[in-house]
Amino acid sequence: MARVSLMRFAKVCGLAGVVVSLLCGCGADVTRIDGSSDVAFRASHAKLMQALTQPQQVQLVLAEQIIRAAATARPSQVANPGSAELVPLEAVRSELNGMSFNDIVELSRSKHITLKVGFVSEPSNNALERERGQ
Repeated sequence: MARVSLMRFAKVCGLAGVVVSLLCGCGADVTRIDGSSDVAFRASHAKLMQALTQPQQVQLVLAEQIIRAAATARPSQVANPGSAELVPLEAVRSELNGMSFNDIVELSRSKHITLKVGFVSEPSNNALERERGQ
């Protein structure tokens, strides 16, 4: 009976160890932005993009646009509002320092900025044929 209890104890401890390892290691391999320098930022950003799926890459780029827009002077604050451009991504590297993909997306949501996004689509075959006069 003592042997059965010892085996059961070992199994429970082993399972608990696996659970603790999983919980502690959840963020261990998460790619994070290194904003300590422009070079480190570019390298860590490229590494982060490579670690993401294509839909996540799109989400990251949109999140970064929102963060850049929030850091950009408002049209009323610049002399020529028509020429206002978003600040470069490197300009917000200190704000992104140490952040993961999820952190960056959450930061963009906290900015309460709305961007208008337009998509260009290829014309259908019918439209191409009409253009050619067929």
